[in-house]
Amino acid sequence: MDINVKLIQVFPVQTITSRDGSKSWQKQEFLTETIDNSQYPRKICFTLFGDNRVGIVDQYQPNTLINVSFDLQSRESNGRWFSSIDAWRVGPATTVEAPMAAPAPAAATVQPQAAVNPPQGAQPAAAASTEDSTDDLPF
Repeated sequence: MDINVKLIQVFPVQTITSRDGSKSWQKQEFLTETIDNSQYPRKICFTLFGDNRVGIVDQYQPNTLINVSFDLQSRESNGRWFSSIDAWRVGPATTVEAPMAAPAPAAATVQPQAAVNPPQGAQPAAAASTEDSTDDLPF
């Protein structure tokens, strides 16, 4: 998924070591805010995981509009669920997301009178179907 957001804060790189101490990984989190012009913008904390991804957000200053490609994931541990938002690409915002505007009202169309009222003596399409039908729906 992709989203355009405003960068709020970049946190320092963290090193995570396996339980036995044999392996270590790096991760970096950064805080953003939605830019959909809603009354209540939402804050989203993304995680960059892996040596090849940490630091890619360091080139952007706070209040910069960026585009983040990310994956959502949830995992279960001891009966509890944990969710993560893992960013895998960060770049400059391509376009500013505009708020959803209400659709313009459709122009009233005038239908010919014959289409609204069928000629007298004409049977509706539902009446032409079989008589023993228990379904009273016209389609």
